[in-house]
Amino acid sequence: MKSGNIFRFICVVAAAVLVTLLPAGVVRAAGQSGPGGATGTVGTYGAATAEPAPAPRGGGGSRAGTTARGGGPGPGIRAASLEGPAVNLDATIYDLRLPPELIGRLDVDALTKAAASAEAFEKALAELGTAKPLYRAAQAVRLSGDTIRITSSTPYITSSTTGAGRGGFGPGGGAAGGRGAAAAGAGETVNSISYASTGAAFTISGELEEVPLRINLTLSIEVSTLTESPAELTATLRAPAMRSLNLARNGFVELRQPFVILSIDGASADAGGKAVAYIARVSLSQPAAAAPAAGVKPEAVPAPTRTRVGG
Repeated sequence: MKSGNIFRFICVVAAAVLVTLLPAGVVRAAGQSGPGGATGTVGTYGAATAEPAPAPRGGGGSRAGTTARGGGPGPGIRAASLEGPAVNLDATIYDLRLPPELIGRLDVDALTKAAASAEAFEKALAELGTAKPLYRAAQAVRLSGDTIRITSSTPYITSSTTGAGRGGFGPGGGAAGGRGAAAAGAGETVNSISYASTGAAFTISGELEEVPLRINLTLSIEVSTLTESPAELTATLRAPAMRSLNLARNGFVELRQPFVILSIDGASADAGGKAVAYIARVSLSQPAAAAPAAGVKPEAVPAPTRTRVGG
């Protein structure tokens, strides 16, 4: 074989070997990790494959009842630990309107005695003024820490304008009425609406003592309401009053013994000049034992056996 043919043969073999080894080298390079463990791609060969996104790690969620319990306070949600003893919480919040001069004479002990039943308690409130229930939470809660939320987005009127003529609201018509004026005719009323977050949040924790049977309780109730104020927007419309308060109870309480928490605002009267009181009737009790599942019989207790000793 001539030397020229030998050289060409060697070049063809070398090229074939190079083509065979190149893809494996590229694939190995694509799988190497860069600094800090990050995986990079050097060049491309073949189809790219996307790694699945990591699954979210456990945790936050609402329990809120929402009635929401917990994590994110959504309407009505509940967040609580799954450990520790549980109790039944039954709490009702009342709105009471009474003359400001009666604030100092309100007998909390008498209300606590009347709180033995809901009917007697509401009768006692009616003797003081105009009362109505606003919120109630009746759920099992964990003493290791639990929150129940009752929330809503409540609309209210911020301003009200009546059209004075075609094409506007000003005294002489025209564009004095601003937004929406061109669409309103004489005598038409346009209200501006906004929204406020209202509701109640019950946050509870405590330690259960068995002798005597009682709870070292930490209870906080946040209340936000929207009521009418004495200020007038128009001859027939009152300006809104946003009220926010906290009702708290800290210390020992007995199970099945209702107690009362109240907060009264006489400085910011309602549209009728009455003081606004928020009163909570609260009761705690132990959850009832779970009933056996249908079709499941309780385990039979074996009868005692006697053993004769001796003859």
